[in-house]
This record gives sequence, structure tokens and C-alpha cells, in this order.
Amino acid sequence: MIRRPPRSTPSNSSAASDVYKRQREILCPYDVPQEVEGKLRDWSVKIFRAIGARDFARADYVLGADGQPWFLEINPLPGLSPYYGVLPVLAQAAGYTHSQLIGRIISIVQQRLA
Repeated sequence: MIRRPPRSTPSNSSAASDVYKRQREILCPYDVPQEVEGKLRDWSVKIFRAIGARDFARADYVLGADGQPWFLEINPLPGLSPYYGVLPVLAQAAGYTHSQLIGRIISIVQQRLA
């Protein structure tokens, strides 16, 4: 789990937008109550299957002030850049290097195609 604290909106210029992207703060791992984490995992698997996703994806949620989770989107091809991608941040928090993450994705695809 990660948390992206809210930030002020950048100006419309391309340069300001690039700076804003590099300055995003990501808190990982982010602790949520176990029952919420379990619910998010269950929802993510159900949504993954419902859309016919294959191999890997990233599901995004927000937590309301009352702790109620709300589904935002599922990204069946999340960014894998070690500099800008969220999935590599999550993988690192789980103990994977970027190379191991990419290797794991390749292994999953190979198993599916075998």
C-alpha cells in the first residue's frame, strides 16, 4: 500500500508539470487497518478478473475521512520506470529489486504462454 499526500496543483506549464511529477511524495509502505487491506485485496482480484486483465495490474483506491475505501481505477499496464513508476515502489517495499520485478513479470507471462 502507498499513500500520496495531497499537493497543490501545478501551473499549466510543461516545465512546472515535470517538476511536480518528480516531487510527488509517496509513503510506502502505508499502514491501513488489516480489515481494510483485506477488503482492498479482495476487490482488486475481483476487478482484475472482471476486466479480463492478464499477468499484472495496479488498482488505485482512496480512503475517505471515515476510513471507507473507494475504488478509483485499475491500470492493467502500470508504469515500470524505476524513476516514476508506482509499481516499482510497491515492489521495493515488498523486498524486490527492479530487476527482480521485471523478471517476475516475464516469468508470469511465460507461464501463461506455456
